Amino acid sequence: MGQIQQIDPIKVTAELSENNYQLLKGKQELVYYDPDPPTNKGTAKISYLAPIMSATSKTYTLELEVSNKEHQLRPGKRYMIELTTEAEEQVSAIPTLSVIRENSDTFVFVKSGGQYQKRKVSLGRINGEYQEVLAGVKEGEQLVITGQNTLKDGQSVES
Repeated sequence: MGQIQQIDPIKVTAELSENNYQLLKGKQELVYYDPDPPTNKGTAKISYLAPIMSATSKTYTLELEVSNKEHQLRPGKRYMIELTTEAEEQVSAIPTLSVIRENSDTFVFVKSGGQYQKRKVSLGRINGEYQEVLAGVKEGEQLVITGQNTLKDGQSVES
């Protein structure tokens, strides 16, 4: 949720959790909309994103700037901010149970030809029993999801 702070350009502020803060890295603008009705969306420039979490609220301050020459956005009204786009939500994910953790590294086993291959993976967000995979496996590869803790890298696949 964000709150209007000035009229033109209008300033929208929001407080973000650490997880939500991570979603904004590298972004220059976000989509916002009035929840009543949510059909009319606009784009807002990120004018400020706090680099350090507030010690009291445990949140990061976000400020957006939107041109408001027509005065359609009103002070005191709350607007919704989309931290990710639909395209960003379409990610490769693997079952969390397939992941092997060794110290600070994460691995999975992939069936490659006639053997099992241990691969280091980079993981992202968790959604239920699945976790986003950022690097290490490609879509369509066969992942070992049970018994992977007993496998060794390069071990032959037994029929």
